[in-house]
Amino acid sequence: MIAEFQYLRIADCTRFLESFNTATDIPALITITEKTLEEILPFEYSGLYLFDEQSQQLKLFVARGLSKKEQEVAESTAMQRHPGSVFKTGKSIYVPDVTQDKNNITTDSPRSFTVRTRLYLPIRSNGKVIGTFGVVSAKPYAFNQAEQELFEFICTLAGSVHFRIITENKRKIYEAESNKLSAIVKYTDNAVVVTDPDGKIEWINESFTKMTGYTLEECLGKIPGHFLQGSSSNHEVREKIRQALVRKEKIDITIVNYTKQGRPYDVFLQISPIFDEKGKHTHYVAIQRDVTFEVEAKKKLQEQKSKLSAIIDTLPDRLFTIDKAGNFRELTEKTYVETDPREANIPLRNIKDHLTEDQYQIQIKNVENTLAGIPCAPFLYETNRTGEKKFFETRMAKLDHQNTLAIVREITAQKLNELEKTRQANFNNIIAEMSVKMIDADPEEIHGLISHFISQLGSFFQSDSGFVYQLSKDGNEAINTHHFILDKNGQSHQGSEFTLSPETLESVLLSVKKNKPVIIQSRVTYKEHHTDQPSTVDSIVDVSIIALPIVVGKGIAGFYGFAANATRKVWTNNDQTLLMLSNEIISNAYSRLEWESKKNTFSKVFENASFGAIFVDKTNKINYVNRFASKTLCISESKLLMNTLFSDLFADPKLEKKFGFNAIKNSGVKRLFELEVVTGKKEKLTLLANAVAIHEHNQDETLVSYTFTDITERKAQEQETRQALDLVNEQNKRLLNFSYIVSHNIRSHASNILGISRILAEDPNEEMNAQFLNALVKSSENLDVTLRHLNELLNIQSKLKIKKENILLKEVIHRTREILSEDISKTNCIIHTDISEDLHIYSDKAYLDSILLNLITNAIKYRKKDHPPVIHITAKAEGENTVLRVEDNGSGIDLKKHGHQLFGMFKTFHGNREARGIGLFLIKNQIEAMGGSIAVLSAPGEGTTFTIELPIP
Repeated sequence: MIAEFQYLRIADCTRFLESFNTATDIPALITITEKTLEEILPFEYSGLYLFDEQSQQLKLFVARGLSKKEQEVAESTAMQRHPGSVFKTGKSIYVPDVTQDKNNITTDSPRSFTVRTRLYLPIRSNGKVIGTFGVVSAKPYAFNQAEQELFEFICTLAGSVHFRIITENKRKIYEAESNKLSAIVKYTDNAVVVTDPDGKIEWINESFTKMTGYTLEECLGKIPGHFLQGSSSNHEVREKIRQALVRKEKIDITIVNYTKQGRPYDVFLQISPIFDEKGKHTHYVAIQRDVTFEVEAKKKLQEQKSKLSAIIDTLPDRLFTIDKAGNFRELTEKTYVETDPREANIPLRNIKDHLTEDQYQIQIKNVENTLAGIPCAPFLYETNRTGEKKFFETRMAKLDHQNTLAIVREITAQKLNELEKTRQANFNNIIAEMSVKMIDADPEEIHGLISHFISQLGSFFQSDSGFVYQLSKDGNEAINTHHFILDKNGQSHQGSEFTLSPETLESVLLSVKKNKPVIIQSRVTYKEHHTDQPSTVDSIVDVSIIALPIVVGKGIAGFYGFAANATRKVWTNNDQTLLMLSNEIISNAYSRLEWESKKNTFSKVFENASFGAIFVDKTNKINYVNRFASKTLCISESKLLMNTLFSDLFADPKLEKKFGFNAIKNSGVKRLFELEVVTGKKEKLTLLANAVAIHEHNQDETLVSYTFTDITERKAQEQETRQALDLVNEQNKRLLNFSYIVSHNIRSHASNILGISRILAEDPNEEMNAQFLNALVKSSENLDVTLRHLNELLNIQSKLKIKKENILLKEVIHRTREILSEDISKTNCIIHTDISEDLHIYSDKAYLDSILLNLITNAIKYRKKDHPPVIHITAKAEGENTVLRVEDNGSGIDLKKHGHQLFGMFKTFHGNREARGIGLFLIKNQIEAMGGSIAVLSAPGEGTTFTIELPIP
């Protein structure tokens, strides 16, 4: 350990060791440490802090030079100050002169004296930082290298003795406990394992469990090497252990073991065979000691040696010895390694011949300070001896009282990279600042911001002047709208202006109109305005010009650029790349100006339009509404602007899917649609709307415009006209049908009556009269039946508005059974129903009675001979309809033969003289009048099923 400190003497070290070895407890150690430090170091204040595990804070045990109040402040703030920093990082802190600490990192608790030098070192115990020792001096640059090493040595001794005391205390505790329990070391720091002769574990102590994580229950009957050793356990070492066990010999060896959690650790293993009095082998006792720290320390020491050797072999730096007069020798790697550079036979030169006067004075001062033991910061300097700028860094260390060792490294690439990063960061700051200002600016502020931005860019690129030209509408004329000239301090000078020559303008326009930047060599005329002269002073200068197009939408609105003296400025590729980043900000500013101009025009049009206009953004939120829209919807403009179009105003998700923002934007075409809205006065309106997507170039944002007109009255008139037309068409159809029935049916009955009447008038024979009178009565009765049927038909066809209501189906069936009770009894008819008790049918009550009465009557009338009729009636809701089925076991109908005329008027299919052919016709008309439908399934001899579907409201 002493060899690490080159300034310590063996005698002093021996004395310090003897003094510290007398410490038997922590208070004594603290006292010895304080006294020893006072003996060797001149300081006004010392503070020894030890970390308290319970409070997780540093406690102040030594506080020389502080009042009681200052001690309290120092302890309470220790973790936030240098002591805490040293404790957390394990690195020392040396501040030679606090007045030169620009970052003010030396702020500390109050002092009764002026602090100039600070030194804080960590105190380590067994490799772990346990506290911090600090000393403070009122003198600047106190504590030279030797004193610092003494301080470090004292801290190292204190940490080592602290570890010894702690370890010794633990050992005494363990020994006391061991004496109480048994001769076996149960609580030693070392892990103890007892196995049988075959190496299987019989007992372990608690230290083994702490070290490995395995309990006795988990280890019993197992061989230690089988679960403690792993991939990093050296194979040769394992084999040596195995051979020793076979030979029943004692072995001391180090190996890598693994804890239960899989963490590797280095262990010093002592395995001893145990024999009884008769020499019989009875057990093995293995004592394990965790030596991870020692192994790691050895590894690190070896690594440090290897690194030092590698550094010496591959060092890219140039090494020099410099004496206090500035004379230097350059040392080769071999000379530095194999010889003493102070005695090397190398020619002398002086640093004054290679440095500027200012650099020479600084370097000589650094040599003096280094020889005086005052640490010096690295000295950075640049040279330009060959026309190429280079940067160097020099670090110094003291060799003896006359010579220093200087390590010089070229850092040109690093320095240029740092300068470029700084330049890039400055440019990014300009871009970021102007982007925010342009976004937040009012329209009238934009031209001023453009001037400021151009000036900033010109100063950044070290140009002499800058300009902005705006193209006329036809693109043939360029007008200078912004310009500036920078003075030698980089400030924009407003008292001067300049103009580009016509030839230069033509060349620039040729490129920028193709949306390309251009660099040209030209001449500009500067006009300088002086307050004491009425006229201007013109000067013509050769310049290098760079110009970039200003893009608005898909066109070129103008160009901007910069001019610099051609003898000193070259526009690099990097300059062009950075300027292209600024191009978007300029273009967006002009896009916004154009948009604001158009927006004002459009606003006037929309505000005075005789149609409604609403604009929405991508969230379907309304961001513009004109007066006509507000007036039509009876909602204030401010309230409309708080709504979303489809969620709040129209409240129709289906419309949003078809005509919302995304649908209109993605379609890319205008969409025309109708919609119904409720106004602020709760009135319903029908609107005809036109939707189209509009793209805002300056903000890269799309809006959707909805314009609309109120067509409520027009729709109402169209509906009335349509209903009247439908009524006329329907009446015409019914009149034609009725005309056919009258001409076909009534005419035949009338002809019979007329013929019989003529016979009666011509032949007075009484016997014939009676016969023809009966025929006349029969024809009259038939005419009456026909007229009644026609009357029913007229009632259906003239009933345009059906009165529908929810009717309990069970009640209708019950009522029908009562009406047909006599026929049901005579025919032994059986009627089954499968209908829920609360099933309702939405129907006209009279029509539903008529439908069921006709269907059940037909089922009884057209039954099979010698078979009682059986009727099944079922009903249930299916989708949007109520489905009613009436199924019988009657004679059935040949649908192939009669299906096309089944529901025709006066059509019969069973040869029954009583059949009139009107029932199914009436049923079909009644069902269709209610918006329903009827279907039939039948076959001769297999019965018939009628299926009726009526809509559910």
